[in-house]
Amino acid sequence: MFERNILLHYLNLEYRRIVGVEKFLSNERTKNTIHRVNYAAILLCKEYCLLPYSALIEDEIISELFLKKNYDAFFEVGLVRASLRESSPEEFLEKKFRNMIAVPNSTAIIKKMLSKN
Repeated sequence: MFERNILLHYLNLEYRRIVGVEKFLSNERTKNTIHRVNYAAILLCKEYCLLPYSALIEDEIISELFLKKNYDAFFEVGLVRASLRESSPEEFLEKKFRNMIAVPNSTAIIKKMLSKN
């Protein structure tokens, strides 16, 4: 076992683009590969693995993987934890939306969602 907890940094879309994972694997193979690496990380970590919360929100492959493969048990017992600087998922999403709105090509839907609050 490792003497440290593990950050699942490879789940970030930008990291996978830099490495070029999607260039060589189909979406399904990418999901299966990530799923296997997740299990290895969970088995090898000292106490828990940190999931970059943005990966769940920004990346369809990761959000689908975590919903389909039933990672709930790992979250419930604390083996996988979301890494948040904010105090809640809602605060995280609000911050993400504000940042997205600042981008010139952001969608009208996001702007409407924020204007309602």
